[in-house]
Amino acid sequence: MKKTILSLTTIVFLLICSNGIQAQNATKDFDQLKLAQKYLVGTWQTTRNDTTWAWELKQDGKVLFEIDYIIVNGKKSVDSYWSYSYEPERNNFYMFAAYVSGKCITGIGSFTAENKWCQELFVPFNPEKILRKGEFVFDTPTSLTLTVFNSEGVKLGEGKVSKVE
Repeated sequence: MKKTILSLTTIVFLLICSNGIQAQNATKDFDQLKLAQKYLVGTWQTTRNDTTWAWELKQDGKVLFEIDYIIVNGKKSVDSYWSYSYEPERNNFYMFAAYVSGKCITGIGSFTAENKWCQELFVPFNPEKILRKGEFVFDTPTSLTLTVFNSEGVKLGEGKVSKVE
């Protein structure tokens, strides 16, 4: 009986103590750009019934570009456009998605393991925190005047822009 109580006490003690022990630091500094090139870049698709969802992802420097398609009965339509901008200081990609329906979302994503991409998507923008404002006045269909203001509305600069194509 004493051996059983001693054994149970030892097991409970070890369980309580081991609760604070961690095997390894879970946040490694993975080379996010290399892993993105290896895993994310390319054309992907999945099919269910008569609908196929496909996406093409390309990389240019520290930016990824994605176009999502829906293919129904052989007819391919664009669903959304995504951009992923890599910020080395935070070791994350910051994402923006614009849907052809007019909806948009933002997100943050990164590789948390050599072969695991995790992302969180959010309601876009925060109008409470304005960095800068811009005003585009189209003088003609091929010419505009761009004016930039700081967050308080003070004019920072102005310039002409022309459409070339």
